[in-house]
Amino acid sequence: MKKEHTAENIANDIRRVCDEWDIFHKVFCIVTDNGANIVAAVTKCLQVKHVPCFAHTLNLVVQSAMKNSEEVRHVREKVKAIVTFFHHSVKASDKLADVKEEKGFHKKKLITDVDTRWNSVH
Repeated sequence: MKKEHTAENIANDIRRVCDEWDIFHKVFCIVTDNGANIVAAVTKCLQVKHVPCFAHTLNLVVQSAMKNSEEVRHVREKVKAIVTFFHHSVKASDKLADVKEEKGFHKKKLITDVDTRWNSVH
């Protein structure tokens, strides 16, 4: 969406797409993430039953559990510092790539974890 993500704008776009496909009369529920604007678009604006996405809800639970664990938070901070170091140093990154190749490891890059993708921590 190029416009502001308000409940009204989201509802209007959902309604427009459903009307283009002539399917709104067949919609009995909509599955979305748990964002307040999305839930309001579905329940208040469109007046359709909202079903929260299980994966998004699970993601929120896992994030909360990780943030409430001092040990996990400490390890994540250390790993993030290591990944940041290699992302900011071409010399170190090249050396790491050489060592991985020498040891026969996959040529995958280090990634920074992203809160909205809890599996990126793994």
